[in-house]
Amino acid sequence: MTTPSINLLSGAIKYIKATIGVGLEKEDVIKKRYTICEGCEHMTKQKKFLSQTNVELKKLGKCSLCGCFLMKKIVLKNEKCLDGRW
Repeated sequence: MTTPSINLLSGAIKYIKATIGVGLEKEDVIKKRYTICEGCEHMTKQKKFLSQTNVELKKLGKCSLCGCFLMKKIVLKNEKCLDGRW
């Protein structure tokens, strides 16, 4: 497999984990990451709500640096901001 294929597969697995609630971060960490991403110039905004936790927040869009859907990325343990912000 090529690197883009591996990245796509890895991203899909992480997305599924976040959707079904596997390996989620603590609520306070999610809120901190959300606040950081919300103010970041690399984030595109969308208006919806986070459904897999009790945290009700406007939905974040995608990061223009890593291409990740941020509402899925911020809730997963062991995820890092590509820009080193969290």
